[in-house]
Amino acid sequence: MAACRGVVRSRARNFYYGLRLTPEPKRSAVYAVYAWMRAADDIADGPGSAETRLAELQQFADMTAAAFAAAKDGGVSLSDRWGWAGWAAFVATIRRFDLDESEFFDVIAALRTDLGADGHTDGAASAGCLFETMDELEVYCYGVASTVGVICVRIWGWETWATWTRARELAVKRGLAFQFTNVLRDIGEDAAAGRIYVPAELLETYELAPRQLATWDEPDRCAALVRELVAEAAAHYHASAELDRIVTRDGAATLWAMTRIYENILQRIEQQPRLSVGKGHEDDRDSRAALSGRHKAGIAGKAVVRSMLGVR
Repeated sequence: MAACRGVVRSRARNFYYGLRLTPEPKRSAVYAVYAWMRAADDIADGPGSAETRLAELQQFADMTAAAFAAAKDGGVSLSDRWGWAGWAAFVATIRRFDLDESEFFDVIAALRTDLGADGHTDGAASAGCLFETMDELEVYCYGVASTVGVICVRIWGWETWATWTRARELAVKRGLAFQFTNVLRDIGEDAAAGRIYVPAELLETYELAPRQLATWDEPDRCAALVRELVAEAAAHYHASAELDRIVTRDGAATLWAMTRIYENILQRIEQQPRLSVGKGHEDDRDSRAALSGRHKAGIAGKAVVRSMLGVR
């Protein structure tokens, strides 16, 4: 559990300020899930050929299946072949909260999509679209983000007056909102790695090539495209608003803080669309659509106050 907590503290950026508001033992459970997600993501984005990383990801998938089997058997055998310090915490979390194995394998399937982009090695100049349509982008966003939301709601719990079906539906939408925000925030960074997550059909609508978006060659058309994606993300936030009332109090403060952080990032992008490619105005010290640590800490503080007052 300490290893997982260390991963969250050092790597979670926006999530850390929200996740630490979850009370124990659910906090450590969410930390274990986040650490698993980070370990899987690090394989997909790590060094080596795509073939090597696909093999490593398959090994990680095999270990994940073994972890679920160990959780059901009531024990876990740790050895060098496990290769990750968080497995014991992960097994304990699976067992305690009866997590669904399929949701973790949906994450791994989405990460294989990332590895499919590795044919583009010359950065933004040759970056290609991973997806043709918005529907394909949503499937990917479900895998890397909505699954996380669903798992978190399983851990936090939901109010007795709501059904799991409704809670899950809203968690999926909130995850889409978060990942659409991530896509918008990281267009420039992803393009430098040879990946464009904006669907080809949307680029075609605005008569833009992937390279033109990555380098902001047509400012008006690029800004219009970004604002359309901002509207899509905002619609997912609006459609999932009921989730804030459905999760139990254990998760309400965390969810509120994380949502406010991501909505603030989205608002920055709406106001300055060029931030999505990491090129703000010359007099703007922060050229990315990110919030300062002080800003995020302030949001977390407000979440604590709201929780103490019982405000949703």
